[in-house]
Amino acid sequence: MSIKYIIILIIIIFTIFMMERIVVTEKEKIRETLFRAKQSVEAEDIEIINLIDPSFRYQNFGFEDLKENIINFYNRFDRIKIDLDLKWIVLVETSATCSGLARVTAWTDSMPVLIFGKILSRSPIRIELNKRDGRWLIRGIDAH
Repeated sequence: MSIKYIIILIIIIFTIFMMERIVVTEKEKIRETLFRAKQSVEAEDIEIINLIDPSFRYQNFGFEDLKENIINFYNRFDRIKIDLDLKWIVLVETSATCSGLARVTAWTDSMPVLIFGKILSRSPIRIELNKRDGRWLIRGIDAH
């Protein structure tokens, strides 16, 4: 093999590598949305509302319920920790479903309170997202 072909091969490999670094997939954007949501809750930041879809549902609660009660929820705890392990993401155009395992623990007066999950492990969770105006927003959570 001549040096010319080796140089061409190196250029092709470098180009492919750079394209992988530059192109952000929809699944990566979804993971980023969920990571930002996790960070917002752990920081007790009301900006979490900006990551929630107006059609949000969790049990009997909707978007307006969340918006009206988020500050009271945060004020109940000294600290919140979310342990989330996404197993898979199914993406269909402007909707996505993420499944994985989670545990949410909060502390009040230095005492841990298990909000979701098991004491020594995580429990199954499914998160639904919608894409609106180019952004992925959390539409619902189904915790088992």
